[in-house]
Amino acid sequence: MLAAADSVPANIAEGARQTSTAQSLHFLRIARGSADELGVHLETAIDARAIPRSRYIACQGTRTVVCTMLHRLIRAIEERDAQEKHYA
Repeated sequence: MLAAADSVPANIAEGARQTSTAQSLHFLRIARGSADELGVHLETAIDARAIPRSRYIACQGTRTVVCTMLHRLIRAIEERDAQEKHYA
């Protein structure tokens, strides 16, 4: 669970350092996948009663916000890239 959680900001940072849009998007998609993986781990943890329900709800809420932000960022970059290619 910690590896998936750590992977999200690490991949966002890695993507920000890339020199091409395609590379940046690649790392942002990995970050989004890691956030989705974290959701699975949270489900497993709550099913196993390894975390309290209040912690599960808080973590899932934060994860949902991060996933939404990543989705919107990826979509905005893809749209910007498509417009730049169209007008090039």
